[in-house]
Amino acid sequence: MDRPRPPFPKNFGLLFFNDEPGRFFPATQIDVVWFPEGPGGDRFEEKFFQGPLGRITRDAVDFINRMFHREVVIKYQASGTSHQSVVP
Repeated sequence: MDRPRPPFPKNFGLLFFNDEPGRFFPATQIDVVWFPEGPGGDRFEEKFFQGPLGRITRDAVDFINRMFHREVVIKYQASGTSHQSVVP
């Protein structure tokens, strides 16, 4: 007769629902890297996000939207209209 096995955590559960998934998967983080001088530049800035996968994904996307996406609005005097666009 087989004995019941104790519950064993699944990778999905550890990545999404554990406060420190890096304890089980050391490379569990998102690195956002910006090269202000463009690709191949000597200078760069980094921001690291660690924690549950769902939270760090949301935090990284929010950070990118806050820091790097800009909106430009051009108002046309003659027609009284405007044009709005996102500039990377």
